[in-house]
Amino acid sequence: ETVCKVLTMVLEQFGRKFCTIFFTLITLWTVHMYVGLTFLVWITLLLGINFASAGKVHEHSAEFARSKARIFGQVVDSVTNILNVKLFARQDYESHYLKFGLEDMIQKDHSFHMAMLRTRFMETVISSIYIAGVLSLMVRLYALGEVTVGDFAVIIPLSMTVVDYIWGLTQELGEFEKAIGSSRAALKVLSIPHEMEDPEDCVPLIVTKGAIEFKDVNLHHTVKGKLFEHLSVSLPGGQTVWLGGFSGRG
Repeated sequence: ETVCKVLTMVLEQFGRKFCTIFFTLITLWTVHMYVGLTFLVWITLLLGINFASAGKVHEHSAEFARSKARIFGQVVDSVTNILNVKLFARQDYESHYLKFGLEDMIQKDHSFHMAMLRTRFMETVISSIYIAGVLSLMVRLYALGEVTVGDFAVIIPLSMTVVDYIWGLTQELGEFEKAIGSSRAALKVLSIPHEMEDPEDCVPLIVTKGAIEFKDVNLHHTVKGKLFEHLSVSLPGGQTVWLGGFSGRG
């Protein structure tokens, strides 16, 4: 699901907006070279800020993804084993266990959003300078007779629209980074090689008459000591055997 979300954002959101930025640059350059250069400098600064902060943002997104996956696993464990939790009166322990995991996930999410907020703040400052610079440049060029009122009507609304597009793009980068972090965590699990691999000359296992046999088995508990010693049990195929402990839970 997260991989599909990443691909959808790249193709539908980022691809469309980058095409808009490219054609905007061509349009502004056609109106006047200085206006196009101003736009190019602004885009270059924005990309530089994003690349400079990308490492820290990636780090926070990866930490958040790991914390999120961990707390989801803890919730699943606690809910699916709720009967055992109640039988052994471990509600308080499970509550503190989940609370610690949730607080860790919230802290990681907070760090991620603070990193994104710093990046957006710098982009907002540079975008405000860009709008003021374009307006001043257009006034200067109009005074020199190099642009017309019609050029004003094209460049100023177009610049405002592109700035709005870029702001929306930076907001989507937060969700994109979270999706990237989750995708990396999932793909990392899938890419772990198997610890035990079949030999090249292995053949399929064919069981004609199954049986289970324990010979001279000892089992010791860390608290209560020995449970049994020298246990030998033979279970022929076709039988159903149930082993029950003191609690009767099996």
